[in-house]
Amino acid sequence: MSPTQILAPPFSASADTRSTAKIRIIDSGVRISNVQSSTFLTPPIPKFDRLPTLPAWVYLIEASNGRKVLFDLGVPKNWKEVFPPNLVTRIDGFGWDIQFEEKGTREYLKEAGVQLDEIEAVVWSHSHWDHIGDMAMFPTTVDLVVGPGFKEAYTPGYPTNPESVVPESAWSGRKLCEISGQKFETSGLSVGELPALDYFGDGSFYLLHTPGHMPEHLSALVRTTKGEGEDSFVFLGGDICHHGGEIRPSRYLSLPNRIDPRSLPLGSVCPGELFQPLQESRGRSIDEPFFSPAMGTNIPQAVESIYRAQEADGKDNVLFLFAHDVEPFKTADLSPKYANEWKSQGWREKMLWSFLEDFQPNVNL
Repeated sequence: MSPTQILAPPFSASADTRSTAKIRIIDSGVRISNVQSSTFLTPPIPKFDRLPTLPAWVYLIEASNGRKVLFDLGVPKNWKEVFPPNLVTRIDGFGWDIQFEEKGTREYLKEAGVQLDEIEAVVWSHSHWDHIGDMAMFPTTVDLVVGPGFKEAYTPGYPTNPESVVPESAWSGRKLCEISGQKFETSGLSVGELPALDYFGDGSFYLLHTPGHMPEHLSALVRTTKGEGEDSFVFLGGDICHHGGEIRPSRYLSLPNRIDPRSLPLGSVCPGELFQPLQESRGRSIDEPFFSPAMGTNIPQAVESIYRAQEADGKDNVLFLFAHDVEPFKTADLSPKYANEWKSQGWREKMLWSFLEDFQPNVNL
């Protein structure tokens, strides 16, 4: 029997597994700038040698029965004290500018009325420094959930293993829950071709295995609304991509004939065909993303995960977000507000092609 396709009507094999979860988009407070585009993206685009200043989003997911989970933690302000010395040295060597706003994850959770001991678990999309935060801020009753192969690759952590770039203080005294690849493969659920796991067991929050950037990399899907005709979802991509041009265009989303002026600060409709020569000059087709990933432990696998995620990204009832996405600043309601009504508020239409603004110096508008 083929897996149940979560995004396809009737959206669930059972009425008991079609609940919604509340989701908040939390600003972890970090701002990372002076990041070379070539670090993450290839082939290059002229006059686009630096990424925009990057945030690192944290997502609070609340089940209908009150269970609360955080997806990713961003960067802690005290990262130079929390992270292993060899990791701090490595980050300093990047030449990036890492700054922090006054408020971060802890403060925004407090403003949302959420106590740290109310959190059931923190899910790391993967173990890179800009996602793991400082788990020591949570009581040991808060579990740490990681993807397939994490324990073999990263335990023991620092300082037991002096060469490790992951601090074992993150899971010391708490439950470290690794979701095996077999568990994904036998779940009977999928988001397109991505194997899925129903975390709460009610159809509101799914974890997805999206390896490539890192072997254990996880994405997630949150059911934000449900109705007689169509449910809506938010796809949390982690580091599956680092720029909107790494997932779009696609075989599901060609460059549009008309780009809504709400997406680009032009004041008028922009024809997508203006960007087609930029694709062709770099050996890319109109139905292919502007970029491929340049960073990852397994680049072909990372490309495959992007390819599989494009099916969800191409659906108008799915809002695709990634960890360092700059678009929520411009469009979304951030915590303490909820993001569930994104569809009725037209966020997707505003965000979908706004990354093209980065390429405007190469286009005659």
